[in-house]
Amino acid sequence: MSQVNSWEEIFRPCSRGGGAKISRDRLGDPRPPSQKVEPMNVIEGTGSIVPEPDWESLFSDALETSAAREHWRIITTEMRDRQLLAAANGHSIQRLICAYLMFDRMYRYVAEHGVVLKPRRGNSKAIARTSPYFTAMREAGTDAATLEAELGISPRRRGSAVKAERRQRRERASDGYLGKASG
Repeated sequence: MSQVNSWEEIFRPCSRGGGAKISRDRLGDPRPPSQKVEPMNVIEGTGSIVPEPDWESLFSDALETSAAREHWRIITTEMRDRQLLAAANGHSIQRLICAYLMFDRMYRYVAEHGVVLKPRRGNSKAIARTSPYFTAMREAGTDAATLEAELGISPRRRGSAVKAERRQRRERASDGYLGKASG
């Protein structure tokens, strides 16, 4: 078994093309200063409850990462103001934002190419069919609507959302003997 000296040896471009080359070695991050990952922007009062995900690891497009940050800021601020933000909601919020971005991505493709794919040329049995991008767009829209309802973001479901409980530590008989445990 040979020893691997760098990440570049592990992540090589796909032989079919299209694979991204990751070149991080022991010396650090080789990206130019304009592409360096910025420290996490913590929204006051929300970062201690739910830390913001690393959007650069999820999305390669700079516009999508900035849109994800903006969606995160809006959603967490609204949930904090309505006292609905809890640590358990972090991944649901991330999935909601991913559904928003997937919907937008698919919507752009459908708007440019249409809902129906043209039949292949030269094939007499080919038929026009619904674009898989349209199907994915509808699925992302449904996922977003479901997550909005679960998180209490949807205007129709706002009244049914319950405030997040802040758990208070109860005094126990052993606390006098052992001392209070942190947490």
